[in-house]
Amino acid sequence: MVTAQSYRRLRLSLAAMAVATTTVVVALAGLAVWTDRAHVRAQAEGKLVDAAVLIEEHAVGQLLSADQLAGRAALAIRGRDLEGLWGDRAVWEELRAMAAPLAPVVSIIVVDPQGRTVMGSRVFPTQMTDVSDRDYFRAHWAGEAFHIGATVLGRGAQQPVFTVSRRLQGPDGSFAGVVAVTLDAVRFARAFERTGLGGSAALAVIRSDGVLVAGHPVQASGGQATQPDARLFPALPSADGTVERDGRLVSRLSSERLPLVVMASLALDESLAPWRERAVRIGLASAAALLAIGGLCALLLRGLGREAAAWAGMQAANAALDRANGELAAALADKAVLFREVHHRVTNNLQVVSALLRAEAGRSPDAAARAALEATLGRVAAMALLHRVLYRTDRADAVEFGHYLNDLCGALEAALGLAGRGIALRVDAEPGTVDLDRAVPVGLMVNEAVTNAAKHAFPAGRPGTIAVSARRTGTEMVVEVRDDGVGMAAEAESGPGVGRSLTRGLARQAGATLEFEHRGGTTLRIRLPAEPPERPADAAA
Repeated sequence: MVTAQSYRRLRLSLAAMAVATTTVVVALAGLAVWTDRAHVRAQAEGKLVDAAVLIEEHAVGQLLSADQLAGRAALAIRGRDLEGLWGDRAVWEELRAMAAPLAPVVSIIVVDPQGRTVMGSRVFPTQMTDVSDRDYFRAHWAGEAFHIGATVLGRGAQQPVFTVSRRLQGPDGSFAGVVAVTLDAVRFARAFERTGLGGSAALAVIRSDGVLVAGHPVQASGGQATQPDARLFPALPSADGTVERDGRLVSRLSSERLPLVVMASLALDESLAPWRERAVRIGLASAAALLAIGGLCALLLRGLGREAAAWAGMQAANAALDRANGELAAALADKAVLFREVHHRVTNNLQVVSALLRAEAGRSPDAAARAALEATLGRVAAMALLHRVLYRTDRADAVEFGHYLNDLCGALEAALGLAGRGIALRVDAEPGTVDLDRAVPVGLMVNEAVTNAAKHAFPAGRPGTIAVSARRTGTEMVVEVRDDGVGMAAEAESGPGVGRSLTRGLARQAGATLEFEHRGGTTLRIRLPAEPPERPADAAA
């Protein structure tokens, strides 16, 4: 019989259950989204590092080949008067043959001590050009033996080029000129496009002094050394690694063979695109499940409200007592059918949520994300089992807790495959009921404790026992989950793990206290007052 007072209690109980379900679904969906984002970002960082390694190998190989070519050219002109090279076609053809096999090479040029190009392998006869203002000439004039130049616009074809050069010395060690190999910066950077990082990617090979040697996209100045584009490389890390700045991931890798640094940069928005798609799917699935549960709760409240109104009318119309009793009996029958239907549909909707989470776990490539989703499946299954127990009873406000624990542990034993691992799961639960408001969180805490024991207490095929008990002692019910496994560190009780945080939150929701013991295994003890805490007067109204 539903009176106005019992209707208010049922309404509050249903609201509490809806809030608890909503909180758990939203929290677990948020955890899945956050974990997936961290995984996608880690994948993007890994791609950047792989690209930097690939570019470093390509750049060092090409530059060392160019240096060997400069060395061969220096040997070809050793002992020759540089001023007499200008019209020597035989030397020109020899240098041209040397340059042909290396694809990015534009020309081999010979520069006299005054900074004039006396020989170039590209055109014969060579047009004398003053290159004394170029950084490679100034570096060799100052005594540098080997030099890698910056990307600049060549004076002849006005194409982006950079140089690998060697200093020529006289017998007394004095400066005798320069042999430089000019490389096409565009052809050199074509290998960068094979990294597959996406349209927002930028890659650069930089000297140790921060000057850009080559990059993709190609950038070049009219003749002066330039720095990498700050829009593509908003941060230049001082040490190897990956950082995030201004919406981009920037990775640095130092070369061990040459004084060079490779930088790889990628827009964070582009790398997170797959995560956003999955986050939308998870959000839509969670919203659909919550809307369905909310609709069923509203339907139940409306039916219970009609029954309460019928009861009030019956009390007011004593003269039509027999007719009112018949109507009330019919209403009670409707209530029983409606109550069972609600729990049946809630169970079905929780199964839909489980199916969605299972599918997402199957698609996730990350082991940590799959483990989090599988843990979520266990918690949703514990809530679904409670509704199946309620479906078999006629009470809307309480559950026979001993039966619920036996059913829950049986389901966990099968799901976790304990029998096949040599782990016994024993249940000793006294008969007794627990109100619905507290049965849900207590059941979830038992689920967490048994699952954690199965995962961590018996490593390397170790057999053992997990014991679950429930008994009433005076004014409280004590629920224990005990294992004889390897135990855990005491400080883990207050650790930041999701399971621990969830257990403490569920204990506060149920008005229970938690105790942990670590002697000969691990014990979780849940002390639940026999009567639920009284609600404030304004909350009950």
